[in-house]
Amino acid sequence: MEPFINMPDLADHMLYRLARFFNQYLSCAPEQAAVLSVWTAHTWCFSAARTTPYLNICSHQKQSGKTLCLELLNLICANSWYATGISPAALIGKITKSRPTALLDECQTIFGSSDKQIRGLLVSGSKSSGIFEGPSAVSVFCPKAFAGMRIMPLAIDDRSIPILLHPVGPAAPIQRFIPERAAEEGESLVAALRQWVDQNQTALREMPPYTREQFPPELSPREQDLVEPLLQIADRIGGQVPQQIRYCLVKILQHDSSKSCFACLLSDIRDVFGSYSRDRLPSAALLEWLNSLKDRPWRIWHEGAPMNPRDLADVLRPHGITSRNIYLDKNNVPKGYAARDFSPLWQHYLEPKNAAVQP
Repeated sequence: MEPFINMPDLADHMLYRLARFFNQYLSCAPEQAAVLSVWTAHTWCFSAARTTPYLNICSHQKQSGKTLCLELLNLICANSWYATGISPAALIGKITKSRPTALLDECQTIFGSSDKQIRGLLVSGSKSSGIFEGPSAVSVFCPKAFAGMRIMPLAIDDRSIPILLHPVGPAAPIQRFIPERAAEEGESLVAALRQWVDQNQTALREMPPYTREQFPPELSPREQDLVEPLLQIADRIGGQVPQQIRYCLVKILQHDSSKSCFACLLSDIRDVFGSYSRDRLPSAALLEWLNSLKDRPWRIWHEGAPMNPRDLADVLRPHGITSRNIYLDKNNVPKGYAARDFSPLWQHYLEPKNAAVQP
């Protein structure tokens, strides 16, 4: 089933036009463009919803269009705020004051530490009932899209839909992005979105919470909460859109590589400790093992090059794991990691394995 293909009744509909807008600039699967389209509509009426799904705009290779995707969203989302490398303090200030559609590039700057305040803001900001306890209690409920990290902090990843992009091949029917031309296209789409929201926001606000039977059976309770506002928009549009959007969301969430990628990394790290039968390992030894594994993304993690110490630190730091001095002998004290720091994550995300080192 190809979303929004051979659907003449949708040829002039805003959702079809939005998907076409994304498809002409981005290399992604049809279901990704379909979800980008309905999420864009959601930004215009999120105040009528009980939850807001975040977007994790990711790729396996460099120059896949992550920044471009945010630039496109910036043209057509409601009250959009596009920021690159924003600091945690600036993020908190902006969201607490204006609750924009936050489009955050180079998001590792806000996830670069185990900052519980940022986690609290983003977790509470995914629900309309969420209140952030800063200098004063404020609502921080608003749509957010992130780009820049393939492995997000799990509390945020659980509240995100992955949008996987690919590099543009030489024969791909992709247009060159010219900001002025795209902005003109965006103006007509914004007009259509405004009109649709004016006609439908009250009905969306009055929709009761969905029962389990209204969700695809493949979705978990957390995923049901995540996608409910997108399904309500699809159901309000009607026709084949409800079926199409449900298909798209199930396909994307069932192939969510970000969660499986982190679990795979944890498993591989556990194997390294088990193989060396040591409770502490230098970063160099850990990375040598990881980068030697075939069919693993660590071999091409850094823009096609193997994962390096900084890459590994960037992935682990948001989970509270940092490198430390590893004493090998009095003349050799490199930076490395301790097995006991990984133990809570191994216990939570992996099946028990006898070969793992017990801290």
